[in-house]
Amino acid sequence: MQKRKHTGGMGLYLIGGGIYIGLLILFGFQTWQFVDWLFPNDQLLMKILTVLCFDVMALFWACADLFYRFASRGARALVRWAWAISFLLSLLASIFYLVIESMFRFQVTITQTTVNIGYGVTIFALTLNILFLTFWLYLEWAARHPQQDEYAEIDAAFARGEFLDTSGVKLPPLSRPAQQEHTFTEAQLREAMSKAYDEGASHANTRPLVPAPNQQNGNKDGAKVKE
Repeated sequence: MQKRKHTGGMGLYLIGGGIYIGLLILFGFQTWQFVDWLFPNDQLLMKILTVLCFDVMALFWACADLFYRFASRGARALVRWAWAISFLLSLLASIFYLVIESMFRFQVTITQTTVNIGYGVTIFALTLNILFLTFWLYLEWAARHPQQDEYAEIDAAFARGEFLDTSGVKLPPLSRPAQQEHTFTEAQLREAMSKAYDEGASHANTRPLVPAPNQQNGNKDGAKVKE
């Protein structure tokens, strides 16, 4: 059968990548407009953190998953989870902005409860991104720079029968006597049991009988009888 040849899709890949980056920029702009409408004017830090955790980190995790060479499978799965959560938050913020801007014309009453919910979502997203970033760096560093603890080396040496002195030099393993297994036939077992029985009976017959101290000379109290 003739193999099918596929033409290179680099052009479509570049077009799709440009569209995705453009959508992320649009999402970032809409997220900023949404939090600028939702949060008070003096909460500039919360506005910046929201755009950072939603849109900037979504772009960062996407680039890390596509272009970074991972050394740990766990780190790869962690980055994909971080990408999915960040992109979902960015998408929801854009949807809320489009609904409020197009349908309600910003004629929505903002209560303190709504503002507090927005603060909570931003803090939650910031915490998740910090945890994802921390564990990603830790897993990658541990995979690329494995280390052996001293107690693990000692346990492994004992498991192999080797021992270390105080200077860390390996000592030769202790020589243990080989245990030999003996197999007895039925006739040998009967002979050994008969011999043990005879020895026990002979020892019982030759053992002297000693009277009890309270029965000497017919005195129940054990006292000597005067002649």
